[in-house]
This record gives sequence, structure tokens and C-alpha cells, in this order.
Amino acid sequence: MSDDILDEPPLLDWYENIRQGKSPGYTITRWPSITVFDKRTLTGEEKQKLRILSAVYAVARLMELDRETGAEAARIALRLYGQLHGLRASDIVAAAIAAAMERGIAVTRESVERAYELLTSASRSGSASTPTDELHIKVERSLMRIIMDFNIKVKKEDIIASYVNIMANAIGADDISRIPMIALARAIDTSRPGYSAAAAVGFFGKLMRLSDDDEPLWRMIWPPVKRKRFVLDSASLSVGTGDVEAPDVGPRTVTVVCARCGAVLHSVKYKPPSPMHILSVRQAPLFLPSVCPRCGARIWDGNRLIVRSVKVTFNYRQGNNKVKKIKASAMMPLESSIAINGLASSPPKKARFSAVKT
Repeated sequence: MSDDILDEPPLLDWYENIRQGKSPGYTITRWPSITVFDKRTLTGEEKQKLRILSAVYAVARLMELDRETGAEAARIALRLYGQLHGLRASDIVAAAIAAAMERGIAVTRESVERAYELLTSASRSGSASTPTDELHIKVERSLMRIIMDFNIKVKKEDIIASYVNIMANAIGADDISRIPMIALARAIDTSRPGYSAAAAVGFFGKLMRLSDDDEPLWRMIWPPVKRKRFVLDSASLSVGTGDVEAPDVGPRTVTVVCARCGAVLHSVKYKPPSPMHILSVRQAPLFLPSVCPRCGARIWDGNRLIVRSVKVTFNYRQGNNKVKKIKASAMMPLESSIAINGLASSPPKKARFSAVKT
């Protein structure tokens, strides 16, 4: 028998024929591939491998993984089966996650839960289900074993970009606006891809006036978190054509400056104990003119705000409820821009040069 994983998806109808214990006597040339050279019945181990491969394919399809990633998940599952001589549903889901992580592909909490439910419901006569927290612990433990035993290399920067794309789709962000999102997310914390992506997409989602609530983004992360971990404390941006970086600002402050001359175009500061309100980010674009009043640098391209640099500070709420500061700074590629929802084709000609709230 050959365990080669080919490019084409399996035809599950073949398994119904093989399940009777009768060998078809010829090669099945679909992925996964089993080659039979005689008319003997399949052994118990061969049948088990067929069940594993079928389950891996079903999980990969549900998670919307490409064929190459599905093939790698099958290889990992068979190697794990060779060690344990039996796999649980959590092991098969973990194999698919490991293959995705190795290729820099993010998986969501929902896809993991649906995959686990798919595998366990097929082996149960009733509708019993495993508690959510318990199933995630099982999958995570199996994943950690796979990563250590098989030396899986996790492409965290690519996972960040993958998460950003998933979350940007969720809030309706256009493709061009994702470039600054990815740049900021990679600058926040590459060791926590899901956290960084949720924080960056949540920030730009408010700035683009697409979403006031970023909690749904945090609920997409796997492994799951019970609440948002990164809470925005301060933000500054340099906008328009130029190379001036966003300035350092104090807590509870939002500041926007010209990227050519550094002039302050908008600034809001909330004094303690008042928390920084999301409207201070959401409303910032409404105060920005078409061109810088001091140097004439272009700030808008239609309804798109040209973003050159971003600096943010987040309060990171750890599991023990301690809070620490996470600071990030990102210089954007030239002509990076974000579409501001709800604006006309061009911003108002009259805008405040500087607005300060005390």
C-alpha cells in the first residue's frame, strides 16, 4: 500500500466500496492515494489509514485550506498515527492547524470548533458535544506535541497577514487599506499573531469608520481569548505625502500631523481619570483638510486618507489582570491609504487646523 498524497481531492464514493473489505484490484489515483496490487482484502491498519485520510481531507475542506496544506496535514496525521497507533478527533484537527501554521495560514476559532464537531458527530449516535473550553484544550495540547515532535516551523509574520485579511473581510475593508493594517500588526507583537491582527484591524476599523466594536475580531482568534487583550491607550499618525514620522504622544491622546512639515492637524487629549473614547479615533478624519494649511502637502486622495506613519500604545491585559504597555511604530509604504467610510468623494474644504480637548 502507498500513502502518497497527491494533488487531487479524494472521491469519497470509493471508500464506500472499499469499506466492504473487497479490494478493487487497481490503483485509486485520487488524493489520498492507495495502491493495491492484488485482490486481497484490506488490513485493519490500511482501513484505519483510509479513515484518517478521509477525516483529514474533510477537516481541510471545512477550514478552507488549499490542497498543498491539506496534503501536508495528511502527512502530519499519518506520522502522528505511526507514533500513537491511533488518533483522536483533536489530533486530526491539530494536524490541520499545524500544517496551516507551517505555511503561514491563520485558522479561526469557528473553523476549529466546526472541524471538531464534524469529526466527533460522525462517531456519535446522539447530539452530545464537548464543552468549548475542553475541546480547545485538547486540540492545543495535541498541537504543542506535534510542533515539538515534528519540529514545525511557524511562519508568524505570514499568519499575521492571513489573520488581517480574514478580519478585514469581516469588517468590509478594501484590499488597499489592508496594507497599513498588515504593517501595523507586524509592528505590534509578532509573538502573538492573532492579538496583533485584531488590535491593528480594530484600530483602522475605527479610523475608517467601519466598526465601533472590535470585540468580534477578538472572538475570531484561535486559541480563543475570553476578552479583548489589547486596549488602545494613545495613537498618533502622520498623514499626507512626506517622510515625517508620527510623534510620540502621552496617554489618552490622539494626534494627527502632516507628513511633510509636521504641523499638528488634529489633537485630542483626555485627562485622567477620563478614558480615551473611541470617537477620538473615529472622528479624527473629519477634522483633516484636503491639503496641509501650512505647507500645502496633499493629505487626501478622493475619500482615501494617505497614511505615512502610525504610532500606537496599547494596554495589554494579561491573564493575571496585570496591565503593561505595548508600543508599536510602523512606517507605511509610500502612498499607503485607507478608505474612510461615509465621506464624499473628497473631504470638506474647511476643517479645523488644530482641535485640543482638555
